[in-house]
Amino acid sequence: MTSSVPHFETWYRALHPRLVAAVAASFGDRDLASEAADEAVTRAFERWAAVSVMESPNAWAYTCAFNVARRRLRRRSLEQRLLARW
Repeated sequence: MTSSVPHFETWYRALHPRLVAAVAASFGDRDLASEAADEAVTRAFERWAAVSVMESPNAWAYTCAFNVARRRLRRRSLEQRLLARW
């Protein structure tokens, strides 16, 4: 582990509120942002041994959260189109 990211909990507490705010600002949906941020930090926790030694664990989490949000919006859009046809 790098000295800039000593423990998962410390990293999580510092990152999570900012991550939610960034995704919410970008997508305009606070619930989506919260879910995407939660998913990103869950994935980081599962891979903490690798993520903690990355050059920028924060960048990894932001990328993950934004990807999750984009996928969920695409899926939501597809579901709405299918329901409209039905």
